[in-house]
Amino acid sequence: MKKSRAALTIFMFFLGWVFMYADRNILSPVMGSIGEEWGLNNTELGLMSTVFFAAYAFMQIPTGFLADRFGRVKVLVAGYLLFGVATFASGLASAFVFFLAMRALTGLGEGTYYG
Repeated sequence: MKKSRAALTIFMFFLGWVFMYADRNILSPVMGSIGEEWGLNNTELGLMSTVFFAAYAFMQIPTGFLADRFGRVKVLVAGYLLFGVATFASGLASAFVFFLAMRALTGLGEGTYYG
């Protein structure tokens, strides 16, 4: 029973990594469509990626400390939850500023993975 639970846990974390990887890479191909829908210029399109990756990079070091203090699994699960909720909310965004905020939260959630 323990082996199957461990295998399931590993598989679920693997799936989380796959979804995070897909999220990091999907923005570039859809930037044109997002820009057309909201009438964004190139600077604003670049800001979408910058906000995400700045939050993603910022979270790397604190995550290591948090994982040491509270445990890796708890930090990973919290990060997955933040990533999932923020990704869902970014799909519901009706304003560019709200979308940027959700992309920043998504970056913070994804930043917990490698710590």
